[in-house]
Amino acid sequence: MKSLKLSLVAATLTLGTSVYAEDKAAVGPSLVPTHGTFFDNMKVGGQTTLYYQTFFKGDAKDGEAFSERFNKHSSFANVGFSLKFESDLGNDFGFGARLNVLDTLGLEGTLVNHTMQHIGGSQDNDGALNDEEMYFGEAYVTKTFGNTLFKLGRQELDTPLAYTEKWNVMPTTFDAAVVVNSDLATQGVTLVGAYVSKTNGHGGKPTGYGAPLGEFQLFGKYRAYAAAALYGNDTLKANAWFYNVPAIANAYWIDASTNVAGAKLTAISAGFMLDNEPADGSDKNTIAIGGSANYKVNENLTLFGAAVHTTGEKSSHTVSNIGTGGFKTKLPTATITGDGDVAGATDTTSFKAKASYSLGENGSIIGQAGFYMHGENSSVQTGSFKRTEGDYTATAVELMYKRKIASIDLFVAWSFNDNVLQASNEDETGDLFRIVGRYNF
Repeated sequence: MKSLKLSLVAATLTLGTSVYAEDKAAVGPSLVPTHGTFFDNMKVGGQTTLYYQTFFKGDAKDGEAFSERFNKHSSFANVGFSLKFESDLGNDFGFGARLNVLDTLGLEGTLVNHTMQHIGGSQDNDGALNDEEMYFGEAYVTKTFGNTLFKLGRQELDTPLAYTEKWNVMPTTFDAAVVVNSDLATQGVTLVGAYVSKTNGHGGKPTGYGAPLGEFQLFGKYRAYAAAALYGNDTLKANAWFYNVPAIANAYWIDASTNVAGAKLTAISAGFMLDNEPADGSDKNTIAIGGSANYKVNENLTLFGAAVHTTGEKSSHTVSNIGTGGFKTKLPTATITGDGDVAGATDTTSFKAKASYSLGENGSIIGQAGFYMHGENSSVQTGSFKRTEGDYTATAVELMYKRKIASIDLFVAWSFNDNVLQASNEDETGDLFRIVGRYNF
């Protein structure tokens, strides 16, 4: 198999977003060759995931739903199984497919009452899966013409404002056509174009409720186009992305990073320009400006800091992933609970500090804190569990542990938040505990 042809799109888009993508919560299948005449060029790999989360939200309006940690009313769980196939079809054609299965192993109604993911329309009135659910998360073909690669079909994307999320049981994917051209590679430039028609994006938040997955719908109810120029040399990396959702909005993301005195410095600017004026007649544009610094103190300790300021009105668009409902963002001030609808909210100034310490073979410990100052025009107040009035501050303090044990990727996280998840105009605290095991084969 000519693996370069199948991995070039993913590698290029990852290169283009590496300056702002800190972590990926999921690890893809590790592909290994099969044997036999028909499958000589095929690689097969897979992943099994066990996901558990419990959630507490102070004096919630939901009554007992989130009033006690580890209670079945406040807990979520899923089991996922994924099998990935890739093959070189000859004549510069390639093929890839990923079959996903979501299940609960009968946990619903006993240890947990909710699922982290389900296929749209399949939950019963208790929020549980009706039975096993199977769907193709990926199904695409690739074709190379000289220095240009085409990837057509259901696939993962990694662009700053429309991207695959891997924090949940299964990754979100898109029905799309992607073109990558490397004619200017000697000058350090790669050009990317994309047409996106559908997505199976999450319908829920990282902090609660099942997220429909697998029922592909029109991308944000509308089709979208994206174009990018990615540049990189030994001292500078810069990326410019531009998006158009016809008759709805235009958007952009520009970032640049370089190393200064051993620290990686990154500057970011992003924005949404709505085509139609909001109903309240307010400014229709959202602008985000920010930066981050990443410094490796020694072989074990790495420090990270970031600050972002967003402008815009309540009805303006958040700076977030438009492919999955806007609940996550690639802004560097995002945390587990302070994500797209918090860090990416309009009229918000946010800060983040993070420390990562490697324990060698015993994994790594990460601690981080996010601080969010929401103005009177912040869109954060329009979400669920948010105040009905703006002009307040919120904090998230989180501790994470990551370790690879044999072929298992273990992730444990605890997040304490104050004023992030709101049910009223009173100060409220809450926390989230999550444990995920992914076995790759």
